[in-house]
Amino acid sequence: MKNIFFSIITVILSGTDLWFKSRVEKEFLNSDKKSICGGKVELRKCHNKGMAMSVGEKKPEIVRGVTIASGVLAGVYVLLYGIKADCPWKKLGASVLLAGVISNTYDRVKRK
Repeated sequence: MKNIFFSIITVILSGTDLWFKSRVEKEFLNSDKKSICGGKVELRKCHNKGMAMSVGEKKPEIVRGVTIASGVLAGVYVLLYGIKADCPWKKLGASVLLAGVISNTYDRVKRK
């Protein structure tokens, strides 16, 4: 029963992330910036076609493949380790990891 709770957290987090990204894509121009939380957080639209530090920016098919492969590995990790973890914080960490993987992989595959 507890695993369902963490599955729901994963779905909510990945869905929320994709929803925010969709709103930014629709409502922001490339030069738009919006401050929230009393100016402590700045929202803006930016795209990274590569990985960290723009590695692979000129090879999007490789970036997409690496993203999918790492997503599969993270999914397997969560299934083998995260679900069986005794500590709820480890399960929460696995849920957050999987939510990020789902959102990022969806972006790479759909938006290329």
